[in-house]
Amino acid sequence: MIDGKPLETCYITERALTSLARGGYLVDIVALADPFRKASFWYGEWTIQLPEQRGESERFFVTMRLGTGPRLRTFNTANDLISMMVDLGFEDVRIPMEAGRSATHQIKPLWTRRR
Repeated sequence: MIDGKPLETCYITERALTSLARGGYLVDIVALADPFRKASFWYGEWTIQLPEQRGESERFFVTMRLGTGPRLRTFNTANDLISMMVDLGFEDVRIPMEAGRSATHQIKPLWTRRR
């Protein structure tokens, strides 16, 4: 729910994702392709989704551009993905390293965080 209203779409934008993640919703990182290493960087294709929970269907993280509809937001490097997850408020990030696998994350409540 956002502002007391149920989610009615199968996608979610960054603003809503941030709000829900900080509100205790689970967030999944999903590998869409097998990652590979080139020099010291990991490349692949990952996306972020909210799995089915709290009586609501799953939501996929999208970008919105003027004049076009929502487009699935994908990350092509592990560094980009980690940066996004940290920006969302996550302290720890686990990245699935096989296509079709996922890793579930949840932001710790403020009172349990290290200082």
